[in-house]
Amino acid sequence: MDTRPMDLESALADVMIHIREDLEEGELRDLEDCLRERAGVVSVGHRPGREHLLMLAYDSESETVAGMVRAARGQGYQAEAVGL
Repeated sequence: MDTRPMDLESALADVMIHIREDLEEGELRDLEDCLRERAGVVSVGHRPGREHLLMLAYDSESETVAGMVRAARGQGYQAEAVGL
């Protein structure tokens, strides 16, 4: 096993996830919390007025875009990665 410290700056990536449903404030908070709890997710946020677009920063060595989209879908939302 490689025990060298990971260079987190080189492993950080960003993605935008589109949620098709209109989210109430509590639903949005719960979804962001669900995504934030994933081991490789560094941050989750959105811009006011654009609650259907979630911006995520993540460690690409321990998390995948597909995994984050699956997590959002697992909460019952129609989600897809749209890039960044």
